[in-house]
Amino acid sequence: MAQTPTKQFMQFWKVANVMVGVAVLLFTFSVFPARTKADFEEGRQAYNKGDYVIAAEEFRNLADPGIVRESDNSKSVIEGIWDGFIGFLPWAWEKISGSARPRNGHAPAQLYLGMMYALGRGVPQDYSEAFKWFSLAAEQGDAAAQNSLASMYIDGKAVPQDYAEALKWVRMAAEQGDADAQNNLARMYALGRNVPQDYAEALKWVRMAAEQGHAAAQNSLGMMYFNGQGVAKDYVQAHMWYNLAAAQGHDAAKNSRGIAEKLMSRNQIEGAQRLATEWMEKQFKKSTGER
Repeated sequence: MAQTPTKQFMQFWKVANVMVGVAVLLFTFSVFPARTKADFEEGRQAYNKGDYVIAAEEFRNLADPGIVRESDNSKSVIEGIWDGFIGFLPWAWEKISGSARPRNGHAPAQLYLGMMYALGRGVPQDYSEAFKWFSLAAEQGDAAAQNSLASMYIDGKAVPQDYAEALKWVRMAAEQGDADAQNNLARMYALGRNVPQDYAEALKWVRMAAEQGHAAAQNSLGMMYFNGQGVAKDYVQAHMWYNLAAAQGHDAAKNSRGIAEKLMSRNQIEGAQRLATEWMEKQFKKSTGER
């Protein structure tokens, strides 16, 4: 039996709507992430140039929760396609485009905004605002924000000093490989802040940071070898790590290297220098992809 014009039209309408729904979906997922990246890059470039007011404006537009940005709501997308299929195109558009709203804002922009409030760059210095933005980014898993939040708990800025909270956040960041956080976690174990003093655990974390080229961690690792904390005393290893930190301009490491040299033979010093050179060559090859 031939279909009536009405049935043919309804089938055409459904097909047309689902095609439009898919087109909207593709547009949403291609345009919004690209726009987010471009806007963030503009803010970052402004920050690096010292145009802090412009940078703050760009970052705030991205950081505020609810701004139309990258999609993470697949349920709304599926519902939108279904609405498009059954003919409710306005509802389809609302759900699909609405799915481009992140729940908590753009984490890297929140991190920058927190830094700007903490330092008073482009905005009045306000530790409470810094804590707010760091918290939003940290909750989304941003390692640098987690470490910054831990520092605020350690220093008691905008919140009461709380080493337990600091330990929680700094550990999260350290486990993600953040060198600053690894160095801070090592310090907490070395000093026994809210954890039993444990030089072996401190050594583990400070070595991770030092191997990433973190100058303060390299200096601390040199100190641990020099003093025999968590590891057998070894002036050659101490000198090597002092040397690497000193090469990055770490003044304390320069002084400590000089002290270590007074206790070392010429052969030991030459051996330590050779180890430092080998370490730097290895890192250079790693960074350039050489074997």
